[in-house]
Amino acid sequence: MDYTTTTTIAAPTRDVFYLLIDIAAWPQWTPTMAAIEPHDRGPLEVGSTALVRQPKLRPAVWTIDAIEPGQRFSWHTSGRGYRIDADHRLTPTRDETGAEHATMEVTVTMTGPLRRLMWAFAGRLIRAYVDTESEGLRRHIETAREGQ
Repeated sequence: MDYTTTTTIAAPTRDVFYLLIDIAAWPQWTPTMAAIEPHDRGPLEVGSTALVRQPKLRPAVWTIDAIEPGQRFSWHTSGRGYRIDADHRLTPTRDETGAEHATMEVTVTMTGPLRRLMWAFAGRLIRAYVDTESEGLRRHIETAREGQ
């Protein structure tokens, strides 16, 4: 079971990427995150973990699977009978004036023997959260850039 959403952000991909990997700051720009507490000091790297607290969901530990600077950030969580992967990919694009924009594609994939049951139970909420997070990041970045 998977869900993908795509958002265009009026900012260079490097700027979007650095805000995206500042996971502890996510609660500042999305209501879908109550708190994110990284377990490791320093920059995120493959294997880093964080405790994620979200409204209507149990706290979960997420583990970083991939970081490609300026391009991609992927992490996962799991429980009995399921695994959830969230992959964030950035692609640079240009508008009609030549200004760089970032196209962000977020894909959430659920696997495991209980995936169908979990998706039936939480799929609608997960889709809404992914959409809200993507839009929240876009709005946060674009509002900050307007103030410059």
